Amino acid sequence: MRRASSFIMFACSILAMAGLASGQILNDTRGSPTIEEEVYAQIDNSPDGCAYVFIILQPVGPFDPARRPAHQADVARLQNVVLARLGPERFTPVYQYRNFPVMTGYVDAQVLAQLAADEDVLRIGPVGRVEACLAESVPFIRADRAQDDYCQTGDGVVVAVLDTGIDTNHPDLMDDLAPGSYHFLGGGSDYGTGAEDDHGHGTNVAGIITSAGVVAPRGVAPDADILAIKVLDANGSGSIADVIAGIDYAVGWQNGSHRVSVINMSLGKGAYPSCPCDNDDSDTLALQTALQAAKDAGIVTFASSGNQGHPDRMKAPACVSAATAVAAVYDQEFGREPDSNTYGYYYGGFPECYDDPADPDLITCFSNRSPCNELAAPGRRIAGPAMGGGVDSFGWTGTSQAAPHCAGAAALMLQADAKAQLTPDEIVQTMKQTGLPTVDPYATVPNPRRVDALAATETVFYRWMQGKFAPSNAAAFDQFGYAVAVEGNMSLVGAWGDDTNAYNAGAAYLFWHYADFENEMMLTVLGPQLLASDGGPGDQFGSSVAVSGQTLVIGSLWDDDRGEDSGSAYIFHFDGVDWVEHSKLLASDGGPEDWFGSAVAIDGDTLVVGAVRDNVYGPGSGSAYVFEFDGSNWTQKAKLTPTGGAADDSFGGSVDISGDTVIVGAQYHDHFAYGTDSGKAYVFVKPPGGWTNMTQTGYLLPSDGAAYDYFGKVAISADIIIVGAYCDDDLANRSGSAYVFVKPPGGWQSMTETNKLLPSDGAAGDEYGVSVDISGSFVVVGAWSDDDNADNAGSAYVFHFDGDRWVEVEKYLASDGQEDDHFGYAVAVSSGIAVVGSPHDDDNGSFSGSAYAFIPDLVDCNNNGLPDECEIDGGTAEDCNENGVPDVCDIADGTSEDANGNGIPDECEDECPADFDGDGDVDTADLLHLLGAWGTPDGDVDGDGDTDTADLLALLGAWGACP
Repeated sequence: MRRASSFIMFACSILAMAGLASGQILNDTRGSPTIEEEVYAQIDNSPDGCAYVFIILQPVGPFDPARRPAHQADVARLQNVVLARLGPERFTPVYQYRNFPVMTGYVDAQVLAQLAADEDVLRIGPVGRVEACLAESVPFIRADRAQDDYCQTGDGVVVAVLDTGIDTNHPDLMDDLAPGSYHFLGGGSDYGTGAEDDHGHGTNVAGIITSAGVVAPRGVAPDADILAIKVLDANGSGSIADVIAGIDYAVGWQNGSHRVSVINMSLGKGAYPSCPCDNDDSDTLALQTALQAAKDAGIVTFASSGNQGHPDRMKAPACVSAATAVAAVYDQEFGREPDSNTYGYYYGGFPECYDDPADPDLITCFSNRSPCNELAAPGRRIAGPAMGGGVDSFGWTGTSQAAPHCAGAAALMLQADAKAQLTPDEIVQTMKQTGLPTVDPYATVPNPRRVDALAATETVFYRWMQGKFAPSNAAAFDQFGYAVAVEGNMSLVGAWGDDTNAYNAGAAYLFWHYADFENEMMLTVLGPQLLASDGGPGDQFGSSVAVSGQTLVIGSLWDDDRGEDSGSAYIFHFDGVDWVEHSKLLASDGGPEDWFGSAVAIDGDTLVVGAVRDNVYGPGSGSAYVFEFDGSNWTQKAKLTPTGGAADDSFGGSVDISGDTVIVGAQYHDHFAYGTDSGKAYVFVKPPGGWTNMTQTGYLLPSDGAAYDYFGKVAISADIIIVGAYCDDDLANRSGSAYVFVKPPGGWQSMTETNKLLPSDGAAGDEYGVSVDISGSFVVVGAWSDDDNADNAGSAYVFHFDGDRWVEVEKYLASDGQEDDHFGYAVAVSSGIAVVGSPHDDDNGSFSGSAYAFIPDLVDCNNNGLPDECEIDGGTAEDCNENGVPDVCDIADGTSEDANGNGIPDECEDECPADFDGDGDVDTADLLHLLGAWGTPDGDVDGDGDTDTADLLALLGAWGACP
């Protein structure tokens, strides 16, 4: 098949402008049985008088794979005869298909008339858009988002497809064929080069992985290379010896630095009840031996589970432990056949079975089931590339189609893995971790999770560089890391046990964090130690911290100014040289043991201070205070208390603010329906008249609250609130959870959560949710008693909202975590940097404490979660100076000047913007252009996006030769 260059549309437009596509010519052809009516409509409605059409020629005989070269010669001969009659200056085809007498191209009325009169032209019709299942299954697993958002297309990844071969001339596949495709037939005795498909199955399977989207819909990983290994014959059958020979070849294949990374095996033998079936017979033992060698070589293998509908058995090689078995699910469109409601034998030997209803993510009734099923993917009517260069409009159905969806997703992940760190087990585990639940009324074992290619790829992208830090004067029992805050690249860390002022008077420290991408290191610079000007013994200054811009807030919950342990909070401002103490805040009605300063939060000129033991409704009921800055002083504006508060609720133990919304947690609240210490959170929104006399706006409860869940650790960013419940028992006793609440259209009110975030590996006693924070689309949740590193060493989890769902993209573990470090007791995240406190770390003595900073190991200058190169390549960010950095970032960091503030670096500005015709002079032609563009952007000279009087004056001022 040959493809013409992009000048065709331009040429067609020129011909139309010349008057050749006249209405008279078009009318003369109307009613021709050769031309479909839609062609006329396209020409009538086209601004250039052209239509993109199929030109279907007379048949040259049935397609016979045995005489493919002769058949292709016959096709080309007929195509060339028709083209010669038109003349090369009149028409150039976009596609000339090799295996059947069809061409495509742009035609105007005159060319259309000539073609309609040609005796060798059978039909002329419009080129339509295919809405087949691959066009739906790829978005269903969100592979299109991985391609578009993260510029991952499988480029550079080689996938070996062991099947019936591949149509090597197919326009969707021919550009992605790895050199050295072989076939192994006849008991391994025939090692002929080439892997031409004489059945069709292998072409469909390969197309699911890598279709370029020319004829058939775009595949999961359209730029992955396919090593086609033909192990099945024209009947779709082959021997295990041939299959193993194919694995052997894939393991040893190499082309320069490229090796096979993925094997797809949409084939199988038998029905094995064992899981795994590694040694059930010689076949499975040989398969396991071969695939284990592949796994040892770093190759991940996906195999179809089989289509016999068995409830408790599976085909080999899917059932061997070195392969990953894949079951089939429906996607959002195609369900059961409406005529028969069954899968009959005409679908390739499937048993009679019936799925009602055929909902998305329902395991198809024909899928084999076994504990060996690890993943699921779409497998119903997957229409992709077909033999002969076309597309299967009806599509293929089976677990054979599910497996290549996973193979393609693996290729996306491997391209994203720039440092080549992923192992086969990690690929599969990530797919399972980020996959979605499936439904199966026939299941006898836990259901496999359906692959989500975007979520899996995101998880690979967000590999984080880690840096550990502590002050140079750290000492035993400082508990540095008990409280953390971060904004930009600056973090503020509290150490309430610091003895610099006095015993347990407390301190806080500033740090700046930088990513050294070249050396893959985190760099941290220690800033000043901050102390209370009047700090005294036991004040615990640094027990809570917050930062916003050039303002720091530090809580001192056991300060005694209003009575013993009444508490206070200190404000530090940056004066241009140093961070200096500006104010000390006290509750207007503070009293002994209020613990004012137990929690603090700030956003701009408004801050909130919790007083967790205030006794408004009885001892320990709690309260919170709102302060505002008027440019000179911080003034208390409101005292917040909940409706229906009670003793020991601990309202104010956790607070946060975003804009005019304050969220306050009460983790020991006893809800009447949920029980003791189930917890509750409250929302307060600033009224039009200000914070004074503020009343509660709404409250938040989980849908599944229970006694002793301790729901109430809070964080807010814009319209999203996160609430931790660190003793929730969803995964095990005290495993913990976190809830997501999104502001409804009518405003905050009593409501249930929109999502519940659970860790992928939560376990008893982890207490996940003891700390939470959110910044934009990222959430960090601490699990201070997680045991991955050691008992109670701790961890933290990162979730990213990608526009559709929250995905766990990373689990933070301290690089040197030890028993009882409690890493994750405090967390903070801002603009792509996360800080995690580990207050019981013993590096500088018992409970001296430490903190860790994490930065994604990708260049993301504008901190929007997308790699810079993907934004530039995808066209969502401009890079006019081609330095690999979005222009907006060049301007922000001072690399480029932007004197007129139009968002375009000065070095990229047109030196002669009024020279519209590019002839080097500003003259009458340019003036006429400007006047014709009045009120539109087309005559803009001054860069304000409009053509107006200012542009006219600028043009007249530049009259003459350009500089």
